[in-house]
Amino acid sequence: VSDNPEIAIIEMKLAKFIYDKYDRRMFLEIVVSFDEYESEHLDVVHLASIAFDVCNVLPQGFQIFYGIHLNDVYQKHIHFAINTVSCCSQVGKLDIDPDDLILLKCEISKILMRMGLKPALFDKTKDLMSSYKGRNI
Repeated sequence: VSDNPEIAIIEMKLAKFIYDKYDRRMFLEIVVSFDEYESEHLDVVHLASIAFDVCNVLPQGFQIFYGIHLNDVYQKHIHFAINTVSCCSQVGKLDIDPDDLILLKCEISKILMRMGLKPALFDKTKDLMSSYKGRNI
């Protein structure tokens, strides 16, 4: 979708209009957030690289818009809005079940760890945390 938020919204709504899919969830939001130490050391170039890599592990064929929030230097984060309707996928409407969400969080954690960042923390990624070496950015 467009990098202009207003145009991206129109493009996402257009996909919903074409397929007459205005019921239930309109989009899926994922937020990747960084702690104070990481936030102090991450610049927009690093954050854009992370965002691009995360987009590559998100469900394919669905419109994705991301926004990098730099307004709080102690908690930078990236929002991803994924359209739940696709013009390019055979899936009628995107629905990520809990098991798929765990796999997605693991893939995102691997991206973060490749950049020397902490993995997304939740029960299923404790094993990933043990392999985290605390590498500097």
